[in-house]
Amino acid sequence: MTELPSNDYISQINQNGSGLNIPQIVNAIVDAEITPVRAPVVKQQEQVEASISGMAELKASAELTNQNIANLKSTDVSIETRSSDTDVLTVAVTDQSELQVGVSKITAISQLAQAHSHSIPAVGSNPAAFGSADAGLPEDYRLKIRLGTYNLTAGGQTFTPNGTDPDIPIIQFSAGESITAVAVKLDQIEGINAKVVNTTGSNYKIMITGETGLDNAFEIQTLPITIAASDMVNNSVYKVNSPTSYTIPASNMVLGDWYEIVDVDSYAQDADDIVPGREYKIVNTHNNAQADATSMVAGRWYKIVNTDSNAQSNATAIQDNAYYRVVSADSNVTTTAPNIEVGKYYRVTNVGDTVWANFGWNGSDAIFRATSTGDALSGTGIAVETTDFSRLNAGGNIGVGGTFKANVNAASIADVGPGRVIQYTDFSDYYSSIN
Repeated sequence: MTELPSNDYISQINQNGSGLNIPQIVNAIVDAEITPVRAPVVKQQEQVEASISGMAELKASAELTNQNIANLKSTDVSIETRSSDTDVLTVAVTDQSELQVGVSKITAISQLAQAHSHSIPAVGSNPAAFGSADAGLPEDYRLKIRLGTYNLTAGGQTFTPNGTDPDIPIIQFSAGESITAVAVKLDQIEGINAKVVNTTGSNYKIMITGETGLDNAFEIQTLPITIAASDMVNNSVYKVNSPTSYTIPASNMVLGDWYEIVDVDSYAQDADDIVPGREYKIVNTHNNAQADATSMVAGRWYKIVNTDSNAQSNATAIQDNAYYRVVSADSNVTTTAPNIEVGKYYRVTNVGDTVWANFGWNGSDAIFRATSTGDALSGTGIAVETTDFSRLNAGGNIGVGGTFKANVNAASIADVGPGRVIQYTDFSDYYSSIN
């Protein structure tokens, strides 16, 4: 680097001594101003010197090449030059006696760096080549291309794809697409080059090459193409991957096509969704969810699970307009004639020596209502208190197992009796002619 000269003007300023290191201060100020300007100048100077040195080496190499060519053309050597191409120099030996026995090969090369290549059609394919540079693909292709490294071993070679490179999208070509257009698409992939080449005569191939070196290898895999049965053409061979391409409802079937029956049902649906003209399989007739009769909706169909509540209640709890089944009318507790109470209903089980006419029984009715209260002189007859269900509905008396619809509230009737009932639902109230 060229140093700039410096003037000793500082010492002249500090002749009388100021107590300050004026030379150091002034030098720092001057360097701060000069350095930003000096740095690019020095860098440019270095670049110019390097260019001059390179040009000198290039000139020397060119002069040596020129001298070698002149020597080849000289009559002092036993060779002659022949060439019709200005870019190519061909030499031939004119005096065979000048040749000497020696080693005629280069032994210092350990490995040539070659680019990985692949052709379409591949070796062994039928046909082996395309008929022209504008030929179309004979069929559809799906190609998967991966970049990676080839590892050469004594037993063969293996390909290891790059783990960090992004995946190259699968490329699909259609039958009839020009091989030139295919080569253009492949050539756009970073890491590989593709072009259509004329191999021999009218034979053409797509040549795909990578960069030189084992670390710049690539792999091309031809993937299967799945097509629908309707797209198959005559005289072509196909591998059946699945007997059915997809599941369709029977309503979408086309006359003349073959189908595999997967199931006869499409899915479960409500009866509300039934469409006229279609056939249906009944899966179930009810939803298995029980509900009270009070929640029924007009126009819907119902299955009767039970009509009773299975909960017995006293006759005194009977409600107007409710349906009941008689479980028992008697209390099953015997009452002797002296203990009969006026106003209650009884059924005589043993006449004895009691004059039952004194209590209001005519001797023939099943039950009667006592018109008087018994005493010590009433005799030995026995009766059972009972319920007269005829007073709770508009019809006659109801025996055990009989049903009726109450038309009064039992709470409004005196001496209803000890009868037991079960409330039930008369579903005839909810339908007319269809049961």
